[in-house]
Amino acid sequence: MSKSEDRALRARLKRWRSELAKGAWEAVRADLALELAKPPLGGDTALGLGELCEEVGLPALAARCYETVLSREPARLDALRGLVDLLRARGRETEATSALEAALRVAPESREIAALLARAPVEAPADAAEEDGTASSPSDADLLRFLELFAGREDVHARQWYDPDRGTGYSPVRQPLTPQLVKNHFLGNVSLGVYVLRRDGRCSFLALDFDIEERALREHAADAEALRRLRAALHSECERWRGRLVELGLPVLLEDSGFKGRHLWVLLAPPVEAGSLRSFGLALQRELGAPGDPRIQVEIFPKQARVRAEGLGNLIKLPLGIHRRTGRRSQLLNADGTPVERPWELLREQVRVSEAVILAALDRLPDGVAGGAKVLAGPRPSAASPESSSLGLWTRGHTLADPLIRCLRERCGALDALVRRGLAGVALQHAEHLVLRHTLGHLPQGVAACNHIARLAPHEFGAAPLGNVLRGSPMSCARLRQRLAGSQPEPSCDCSFPFAADCYPHPLLWLRRIDPEQREAALRRDPASVEVLAEAWLHLVEDAAALPTERRQVETLLLRRLEGVPEREIATPFGLVRLVDRDGTSALERSVVERRRDSAS
Repeated sequence: MSKSEDRALRARLKRWRSELAKGAWEAVRADLALELAKPPLGGDTALGLGELCEEVGLPALAARCYETVLSREPARLDALRGLVDLLRARGRETEATSALEAALRVAPESREIAALLARAPVEAPADAAEEDGTASSPSDADLLRFLELFAGREDVHARQWYDPDRGTGYSPVRQPLTPQLVKNHFLGNVSLGVYVLRRDGRCSFLALDFDIEERALREHAADAEALRRLRAALHSECERWRGRLVELGLPVLLEDSGFKGRHLWVLLAPPVEAGSLRSFGLALQRELGAPGDPRIQVEIFPKQARVRAEGLGNLIKLPLGIHRRTGRRSQLLNADGTPVERPWELLREQVRVSEAVILAALDRLPDGVAGGAKVLAGPRPSAASPESSSLGLWTRGHTLADPLIRCLRERCGALDALVRRGLAGVALQHAEHLVLRHTLGHLPQGVAACNHIARLAPHEFGAAPLGNVLRGSPMSCARLRQRLAGSQPEPSCDCSFPFAADCYPHPLLWLRRIDPEQREAALRRDPASVEVLAEAWLHLVEDAAALPTERRQVETLLLRRLEGVPEREIATPFGLVRLVDRDGTSALERSVVERRRDSAS
């Protein structure tokens, strides 16, 4: 192909994509079929033609384009991945393997090609050519009903991609979903998602996304029994939520997402206001609480009540397609976790519920936010754990961020040294625990901090955790020094309190230097509020010694809390925390202010 011909074809590709964005689906298909009546040449142009053919539902022509590229560049990864995905989606594993082996002979050091070769093939649906709407093949009526059941935003949809270096993500496609697109989704040519909120602010479904943390999957990749237990915990958690939805009168579809999780779908007709669904989802979270296993996360869609004018909102992958990363097809499941043999029959019979049913179910769930802080506090603790105190959740990050404890640590070198050693897990002597209890124990957050340190740095007497704030007088500075004599270096304390001449010297007097209103606000801080969680998370992320389980626990709760904040971000004295979308899932992003780094060592 001459340079002028190549430029002309590139211009046509650009024009076809523009026409496709305007909905000229059939016209683009016809032009591509005419263009590829003659064999395509190699290079980027042929690759672009192949990708466009996939997009409009011409898999055979797409395969020809990829094969042409590979005939000149056998190890070209993007063309190889496109061809292998097409072949495996149709059950042509022998041809896919041949292409991969040929590429591996040319590039034997390629880990990406080796990974593609090792990946388990996807079984092609039986009788894939049938068009009569059998158990494995949808009829035209099934395609139209699927579009109606899982309808999202009308003028745009999402296409999933996978890259070994960048992971999995989605690209918005500015055109409506069509029956042909959905059919290609089922055939495995493309994997599609929908943006949950329609343009009128309503939703056609309520969805719950249960995921195993990817880090946990990596950690147990070589341990089949650990993976089995982890997936069993996922199924159990999913069933807990599904059971409650059924009790509330909501029919539920259960789906294996094809990678690391499950989806629950409640289908709606007519579409329901996103605000009502959001209220229902938050109330359901407050009642059921966080998953029992901290490696399992739950997200509820819709994740916002409205979308800004220029935004699209969150998306979710449509069921029954192939996950581009794993090559596995998502499946509808029975309650026992086995695949539904006739998914199309199930979808034809699935009941949809109205807004009145959602609101009636909402009336049966707890309202307000007071209870939410308790039930969303991660894995349910045992009766003896410090998290069972009236303050609920408490972690290393809470101790480091709390303004009253920070004030005492800055002013009292003895308390600072004890807190640092305790958070580092250094065993404290009985007298040292008594000092912490009879100083910090006079503050609500101090009770939680003492119990937390007692778990990290237990002593030989194994005292029961503090239950309530201590009454009476705090330990005096003289008594504190006496208790600590010989147990640690002489603390650098300033025990003169000229602003409190009417009182005996004790460390808590330093709190009088804080503005009274600020002090009262600090005493009422909720450890599970979005502000406090954000402060704790910033400290846990920066602190290399922080426990991964605590970091995950706080991160999971903070993600949920930020979903209820209209701006999706929270500013703290230690930095800004923002909720962002990465690869189709929610994640936290931070911007940290310059400050003295806390350390527990």
